[in-house]
Amino acid sequence: MRIEPEIGYASFSSESSYSESGDEKMTISTLQIETGLAAQRREGDFALYGGARFGIVRLGFDRGDNDNSETGYYAGPVAGAEHFFSERFTLGVEGQLVYQALDAGNDVSAISTRGLLFGRFYF
Repeated sequence: MRIEPEIGYASFSSESSYSESGDEKMTISTLQIETGLAAQRREGDFALYGGARFGIVRLGFDRGDNDNSETGYYAGPVAGAEHFFSERFTLGVEGQLVYQALDAGNDVSAISTRGLLFGRFYF
């Protein structure tokens, strides 16, 4: 069994010029706390795993005089494989099917897929 805690932060900014309202800047930020639980089978330098990831996310929207934030959650199955170049470093791939829901004053939800290519350092 493997347990993978994760904390992530991202921020995106853009500026637009409109002839009617002038320049406008918008910033979107996300903070997420996630845990992955998976069963793993390792043979030699390769490992296959399958399980689930779940977490909470906080989205912040800053549009000048209009600030807003929303909280949501996500969960779904994952499967992946990785190659151990040493006991402390791997490269791998992972596929995810994710259900997401936001508390935005109305029901906002989505089902999506994600593909990941990653490098991991083990302590």
